[in-house]
Amino acid sequence: MFPKGFQWAGLALRPPSPSGWINCHMTGGSAGLMELSQPLLLQLYAYWDDKRRHRRFPAREDIDPLDLKFILGNLILIDIEPVPLRFRYRLFGSEIARRQGFDMTGKYNDQHPWPEFAARVREVYLEVIESSSPALVRRRGLIGDQAMDHQSLILPLGRDKVEMILVGVIFSPAAKDDPAAGPGGAYTRP
Repeated sequence: MFPKGFQWAGLALRPPSPSGWINCHMTGGSAGLMELSQPLLLQLYAYWDDKRRHRRFPAREDIDPLDLKFILGNLILIDIEPVPLRFRYRLFGSEIARRQGFDMTGKYNDQHPWPEFAARVREVYLEVIESSSPALVRRRGLIGDQAMDHQSLILPLGRDKVEMILVGVIFSPAAKDDPAAGPGGAYTRP
């Protein structure tokens, strides 16, 4: 299922906050996928890779929502507004909204109720635009009252430049002995 020739092209980063972040750039659509462990995200990546047809990334019109039924509630579609640069959530999947307790559809990233999270996600979106390559972000921390490990696959869309971003997000329970949980294994809220 993995493309041939995987190589790491990014660094594992951890912020000063107790919630752990691991970022992997996926240069050429391949780096970081070895860390991608969620089957639905692997399926999303394979779909995106097929739709780009040897281009750097597919255009928005290449993506058919009917093809994405398998992950639809776990998708985010982001419009990139260039001046001033802002990220608007066109679609915020129902499963993501349920897990996080709020829906960002129609809102901007800078309106996110978790400012530290919004700032970090903005950095990742900017990196995806600059590199024109997918990224994998993994965050471990509390969502509601549950310690969660969530993986986000960030995929660029556009013609000659990145015009939109498609994100697949999968949540899974975090291991109690996870070293990224912070001091004493205690997770904190974002």
